[in-house]
Order: sequence, then C-alpha cells, then structure tokens
Amino acid sequence: MSQESDNKKTLARNTIIVYVQMFVTMAVSLLSVRLVLRALGDSDYGLFNIVGGVIAMFMFLSTSMSVTTTRFLNYERGKKDGDTNRIFNQSNVLHMLFALVVFLLLETAGVYYIIHYLNVAPGKEADAMFVFQVSTITACLGITNVPFQSIFIAHEKFSVVAVVEILNVLLKLLLVLVMLWVYEGNALRFYAICMCMVTVFSFAIYHVLAIRRWPDIVRWKPVKGWRSYKEQLFFSNWNLLATFSLMLRGQGAALIINHFFGTVVNAAFAVANNVQQQVNTFIGNFDTAVSPQIARNVGAGDTGRSLTLACTTCRMCVLLMEVVFFALYVELEFVLRCWLGDDMPEGTVTFCEYTLFIAVVSSTSAGLVHLINGLGKIKWFKIQGCFWQVLPLMFGWVAYSRGMPPHTIVLFFVVSDAMSRITQFWLLHRIYGIKVMTYVREAYTRPAIVFAIMLLYMLLYRLMPIESFVVHALGILLTLLIAAGLAFSIGLREGEKRMLTDFLKTKLNRHA
Repeated sequence: MSQESDNKKTLARNTIIVYVQMFVTMAVSLLSVRLVLRALGDSDYGLFNIVGGVIAMFMFLSTSMSVTTTRFLNYERGKKDGDTNRIFNQSNVLHMLFALVVFLLLETAGVYYIIHYLNVAPGKEADAMFVFQVSTITACLGITNVPFQSIFIAHEKFSVVAVVEILNVLLKLLLVLVMLWVYEGNALRFYAICMCMVTVFSFAIYHVLAIRRWPDIVRWKPVKGWRSYKEQLFFSNWNLLATFSLMLRGQGAALIINHFFGTVVNAAFAVANNVQQQVNTFIGNFDTAVSPQIARNVGAGDTGRSLTLACTTCRMCVLLMEVVFFALYVELEFVLRCWLGDDMPEGTVTFCEYTLFIAVVSSTSAGLVHLINGLGKIKWFKIQGCFWQVLPLMFGWVAYSRGMPPHTIVLFFVVSDAMSRITQFWLLHRIYGIKVMTYVREAYTRPAIVFAIMLLYMLLYRLMPIESFVVHALGILLTLLIAAGLAFSIGLREGEKRMLTDFLKTKLNRHA
C-alpha cells in the first residue's frame, strides 16, 4: 500500500511539473511563431516549414525513439537482475547508426528533391538548400541525443527535463528577437542557424547532466553479439515505422500542398500544425508522466495495474482535450487574430478548425500506446498505424487533382485516425485477449457525455451575435469554465474528485 501511495505521489508531482513546463513552453512558443512569421513573411515561413521541416520531422522521430529507449530502461528497472548499462549502450549504438542512415538519405534523396521538385519562389533556391543542410545537421544531433534524454524520463526526473525544455524555448525566443530587431541580413538563413544552436545547447546539457547523475549507466561498455541488439532493434524498428509514417503524413501533406498551392498556403498549414502540436503537448504531458509506471508494472508482471493506469490516463486526457478544444473552437478566429494579428496567412482558420478535430481523435490513444509498447508485441499495431497514416496522402493527391480545397487532406486525416483506433482495439482483443468493450466503457463513456453536452452548448453559442473584444474574451472564459465544470462533475469518479479537491485545499491552505 505504501508503494502504491508513493507511486501516486510521484505521478501527481510529475504531472504538475510537466504542466508547468507545458504552460511556459506553450506561451513562449506561440509568441515565437508570431514573431517568426513577422520576420520571415508568409512565403519564407512556408518555405522554412517545408525544407526546415526536417528538424521538426526528426525531432518528432527522436521523441518516438525515446519511447523505445525509455520502455526498455523501465522494463529493465522493473526486473530484479536488470542491467540498465547494457540497455543504454545498445540504444546509444542503434541511435548513432540511425543518425548515419538519416544523414545519407537526406544528402542523397533529400538534396535531389530540393533541386528538382521543390516549388519555391525564383531566387530562393540557394536559401532552400542552405536551410536544408543546416537542418540535416540539427536532425542528426537530435537523434544521437535521444538515449541521454530518455534516462531522465525513465528515472522520472521530469523536473530536469522541464528546466531544459524551458531554457530551450527561451533561447529560441531570444534568438528570434535578435533576428527581428538586431540582425539585418538573410533572416531565413539566420533562423535555421538559430534552431541548430538550440539543439546543440540541449545536446550538451543532457550529456553533461547524465554523466554526472548516472556515470555507471552511461559508462561506455561495448555490447557484443547480434542477439543483444535484436529485441530492442526490432521493437525500435516497428516504432520507427509507425513514427516514420506519421512524419511522412505531416511532411508529405506539406509537400503535396506545396505542389498544388505554393508556399503561402504552406504557411497557413504550418500555423495550423503548430496549433495542433501545442494542443497535443497539453495532453501528451499527462500521458508522458504516466508512461514509466505503465512499462515498469508490465516488467514486474502486474499487467492488470498497467491496464488500469492506461484506461484512467485515456479518460483524463480526453477530458482535458475537450476542455481545450471547446475553449478554442468557439472563438477560434478571434484567438488566431489576437495571436497572429495582420500577419495571419489566408486559410489559417479553416486549417486550424480541422486540425483541432485531429487532436481530439488523437487524444483517444492516450495511455493506450504506452500499454501496447509495454506489452511488447507491437508489430501489427505499428503496421496498421502506418497504413492509416499514409492512406490519406493518396486520397489527398487525387482530391487536389480534381480541384478540391487545401483543407481537404486534413479531413482525410480525421477519418483515418478514427479508423486506426478501431483497428488498435481489435488487435488488443485478438493478441492479448483484452476486453475491449470494458476498456471503451471505462475510458470513453464519461467524456462522450461531456462532449455531447458541450457540442449542444457550442451550437447555441454560435447563434449569439458577438462583436466586441470583451464579449469575445468573456465567451472563451465562460466556455472554459463550463467545459472544466462538466469534466469535473461528469468525467471524474468520486474518488478522483475527492483526491483533486483535497489536493487543491492543501495547496490553498499552504499559501494562505
């Protein structure tokens, strides 16, 4: 009972830490987007998000690879005779090899695409190549940094990760301000160099701290034999397949939009993706805080506890997403105008509306992915994910060829994500014998009731004639309070309500 109490306290502390990080990084990141858009303009901003999107792609890929490393470190820690040094060194070698493969691919196929197929304004070809080369270096550094960052997540040292990530976004903001108000040269090239500098900073910090905290784990010790790498490599490869398909979906959609509509529409798509990323981060932080305990319980043989944690995590994340979704959606154009001002690219509102729906559907996988990774047999889960991620690109190309509007491909993504979730549940029942309907009932019934009530509220809200700034702002606040109130009263169980109420009372009395 004491161990369970400690786990709950650790989970609560880590959740608070990651949300403090999230609020700071989100605020700074949103401000940075507006400043970057102003400094670069629509066309160059769109260009950077196509070519410099290599950074975003492989940083996202690095995050997913971190899931593999963290899973094996936690699984090993859950065993009585676990050898975390061996797992770390295996992971280190695999990531260095992967970085080399990525470098070779980008310097061959990537360069060929930039030269022959990229749709850019005349005179911007050299800038595009410069940004691509700097982004390639940045991506490879980020990949080799994954094992060191994963150690902190595996040991649930979220406070360190939070500090480093906050320093990263503050450094980005500082460099953007320099670009906007001090630097007078080529802003696009300077911005690419700035992003590389931030990655180098993160690389150095994680390496130094990991060596100081866990010298026995990060100590270099060659691991010989194919069998030593086989399980982690295969697991990693299936995770990489899933992540690569998701990366291909985002970057592939940007390239298809670029082919049919040009860099200005790319800018609107990039802004919408940024909004979705920030919203997903809001939900993903809670999911991340729970993931070590899910994997560790599977490693210790307590699958039932892992299933309960995954189910509760899923319900909480969907409820959080609903609060954020409705608060933004009812006044989305107003929020975007306040954020971007006159620099907002045309079509941004429509793109953002549909990407928010993607975020809602995506939140239904919270906890589920960590449970699947913890259980270990991930092959068919990743294959089905890859299929549903890539399929919309084909439909998008056909739709654009027939004159459909730019946001059409995002609608295909919403449908494909929903189909992927259904397939995941079918595989969970088929492979592990999990009672899917029990999971669905426990995880989704309460959020579904909240969503239905809020949908009716939103329809009524849209009928109200609102013109003044103050009323728009009050409308957002009112929607936020109603959604949060419904999430608390309907979405949470009685024990969860008491726990949250007691926690808030303790914090208020402490500061009284």
